[in-house]
Amino acid sequence: MQVALWGGRSRSLHRADLRCTKLGEKMASTRTLPAHENCNHTKYWLTCEQYEELLNACDNQCQTRGRPGTENPPHRKLFIDHDYAYGIWAVRGLLCGRCNGKLTYDKPAPEWAADYLADPWFKRAFAEMGVSIERQPEPPIGSIFKSPKGPTWIRTERCWQNESYAVSTRDWYGMCRDFSPVHLQHIKVATYATGPVRIVLDPARPWDIAEALRRHLSPQQRSAVLHFLGRDDECAL
Repeated sequence: MQVALWGGRSRSLHRADLRCTKLGEKMASTRTLPAHENCNHTKYWLTCEQYEELLNACDNQCQTRGRPGTENPPHRKLFIDHDYAYGIWAVRGLLCGRCNGKLTYDKPAPEWAADYLADPWFKRAFAEMGVSIERQPEPPIGSIFKSPKGPTWIRTERCWQNESYAVSTRDWYGMCRDFSPVHLQHIKVATYATGPVRIVLDPARPWDIAEALRRHLSPQQRSAVLHFLGRDDECAL
């Protein structure tokens, strides 16, 4: 099955909804499907074009039992099924409510779904892009990830910290489940200075000073700086 790649041009005639995010870009729209009233498929990192191609490929019918999406209560649309073992981005296909409810991570896969589960959509899509779906080693402390939907995540010594919402944290397992391998390719890996660097210290812009120190110094180096800043004796100067 031919699919639209993330961020690439699609052959679909649909224009994404204003509330539909395509790698962070909002585009003008005319709604063509009931499912596009709120673009819930973006929760699974699917663009409108990808979602429509999935619908067209299965003729808007459950991929295991063939039940039409228009007969699927309560919203007359098929459910997006994903692989819990990989994460929210690992879309396997589209199912009716009955089939979707029976494919759970804590139960053995039923025989009637064997062919469907053996050929999930996300594996074909990522193979076509040449992107590995296997979890990669965690980047070093200080690495920065800019989410396509806005927040910036910074790797600290203990976790990944949401820069704009302090109580929001994730471990590497959570990052790999919530963001697709396509997104995580764009992590800015931390590299620290090994020699002298020039930093502009503007007292009126302390946030710039903090950002410069965070960018150039490792966590251990920053701890040393804070240690000496807390000393009042002359030998600290």
